[in-house]
Amino acid sequence: MESVYYICLMKICLLFILLFTSFFCCSAQKSSKDTVYFKDFSYAEMTQWDSIERLWTQKYLQPFFKKYKIKISCAGCSRFVMDIYFEVKEDGTCKPTLVSVQKCHVDLSKKQSDELSKLLLQLKFTSQFYNRNLRLTISRVLKC
Repeated sequence: MESVYYICLMKICLLFILLFTSFFCCSAQKSSKDTVYFKDFSYAEMTQWDSIERLWTQKYLQPFFKKYKIKISCAGCSRFVMDIYFEVKEDGTCKPTLVSVQKCHVDLSKKQSDELSKLLLQLKFTSQFYNRNLRLTISRVLKC
């Protein structure tokens, strides 16, 4: 009879340990940053991102296109798409990771991708995006 009591006591202790560790793991996961996609942005965030992207495109992407003679037109290449993962820090700087980059459904060269990664470091995010992980697309696509 005494051994049954100890077995039940051990089971209860084990159950409490499992509950405690699962609670600890769940609370640790909630404090981590989730990846936010454009479709999940609020209207204000969409507007802010549009402004940031437009400035970056004018200052960095257009000269990149000129340097590598990339022309977006209905006569030739009508599509340039970059899928990017950003880790935005507390000061608005970011660590970009190019998930994919395609020009007319063809991947860019390693040299071009590396240069784009360096240019993406120039992006400065506003306070709405501080300490967040973002998965965004920068593209130029014509409907021909």
